[in-house]
Amino acid sequence: MSSIGNISTYTQQNFNTDFGGTTIKVDDNLLTQVDNSLSGLNKTPEERANVKEKLMTVAGQDGLIRGAELNDLFTAVDSYDQNGSGKSFTASTTKDGLSTPTMSGTILNTLLGARTKSENITASDMAMRFADAAISIKVDSLQEAFATAIDAGKLVIKLSFAELGELKKCAGPDGSISTPQEFDRLFALLDKKDGTEDGLITTKQSALGQTEMKSTIAGDVLDILTAHAQKAQVVTKNDYIESHTAGYYDLKMLTPEDLSALRELGFNMGAINYQGAQKGGIIQGKKAAETVFASLSSIDAGNDASRLRLSNPIAMGKKPAEKDLTSSGKANAILEKCYVGFEQPYRSYTDLSRAAKEGTPHRADVALNVPCYPQTDPTGCYRTCRKMLKDFNSKIDAKVIPGGDGAHYTAISEDAAGRVMGRKGAFTDSVKYIDTCLEAGRPVIIGISDRDADYNTDKITDHFIIITGRKTDEDGNIVYTYNDPATSGPQRTGPLYVDKDSGMLFRPDFVRSAGQNKRQYQLTQIRPYTDSGFTFKDVVGHAVNPPAK
Repeated sequence: MSSIGNISTYTQQNFNTDFGGTTIKVDDNLLTQVDNSLSGLNKTPEERANVKEKLMTVAGQDGLIRGAELNDLFTAVDSYDQNGSGKSFTASTTKDGLSTPTMSGTILNTLLGARTKSENITASDMAMRFADAAISIKVDSLQEAFATAIDAGKLVIKLSFAELGELKKCAGPDGSISTPQEFDRLFALLDKKDGTEDGLITTKQSALGQTEMKSTIAGDVLDILTAHAQKAQVVTKNDYIESHTAGYYDLKMLTPEDLSALRELGFNMGAINYQGAQKGGIIQGKKAAETVFASLSSIDAGNDASRLRLSNPIAMGKKPAEKDLTSSGKANAILEKCYVGFEQPYRSYTDLSRAAKEGTPHRADVALNVPCYPQTDPTGCYRTCRKMLKDFNSKIDAKVIPGGDGAHYTAISEDAAGRVMGRKGAFTDSVKYIDTCLEAGRPVIIGISDRDADYNTDKITDHFIIITGRKTDEDGNIVYTYNDPATSGPQRTGPLYVDKDSGMLFRPDFVRSAGQNKRQYQLTQIRPYTDSGFTFKDVVGHAVNPPAK
């Protein structure tokens, strides 16, 4: 909106639309415009002075009205209105077909012409962007980038940026900007060059009265510097321990080649092996994370006990290749292969708010005609699933792993309600395996948890069902059908849904059979096939996960 036009009432919602994200600079130029426009309404000098004083008060010491101050600006403009509402004001009145702006409307019209829109970064934003980064001011390509930008008219620079003189003053003795103090100098320089020293670097800005933004000189310079900065991948001790305390390291997952590579890197497995020997090769918790971090720190070239430098400096935003990794980075990459993180924080499923929708392209529906039988004894669910599979196709039934030792386990633990904590990535791997088998005409037997019990090898799985199909329901949810040997009625064929974040297969609250309490199904394991092309490793690319307990 550039003027109030024929609008008689102007609401706070109108104001938020017109002024949201903009900045108004309250300077002598704007105050003069306000004074002149109010003179046209025959307002007294005292009335005009009162308006200007309110605008300066709202703007504060920096002379800018933006952010939350825009709410105060609306209140100030509304204070000259007589309609009795704090959420709107009369912008104009009409008499004999002629529209005349009110005092509030006149102020509004002047402010609309003073709007600018901008994107800004703070000193902390800059520190975060360039943390552990360095910008070499000596690099020829950096000077070429400035020369090219100036020639193209992208930078209208009438200062020594062309010769990098002012930037060089920000750099240290080594000719690069890398320390916090050097980046502070760079921030102050760019803040000065954006036109207003206000503790913000304005990287994009619109013209007066407009909302279309264009890059500023400071923004162009910052873009060039960012493109030429190099940054090392670094992790602090606190961050590492926080991200590795919930999961565990399964040292049995390390291959002989992995162990040999760790030795060549100088990594000492002694303390880690000592902890693992007490729990069958499993180390977990804060103590384990601290031990691994300390061992990685011992081979870090920086040898800083509070942080690890995992890569040498590379272009910002680029993912380090193996050649870019430091010794501690290479050792960390190997150890991450045996780290099992947690995906599912004991989530309760009471509705379908977590259900994933079918994407594009749509996967073909699958419906396998597997017979459904009820189990004849309380512990016979798995045997009944095998009978269903055998009667469907005895040849593929013979290829199912013979017992729980070869299953792919997704769950790590469960709470008192039987809700599981899962291995990171294990759910999505399971769905990939199930999809592959279904599309080849093979049902898949899976284990689920619906209570806190310890019937099976993993001490988490409570029940077995057999997946028989996949489709998209009328609401667009991805669903898997199944045969449940312990459920009666229409509930016995599902469906299971997919958690949109983790890939967990789940069924929200439902009554399995008449007279029973509500329960939830959550995936805990799958029983893969053993023949070529259908082993878990053939389909997913890695071996099955062993049970956690």
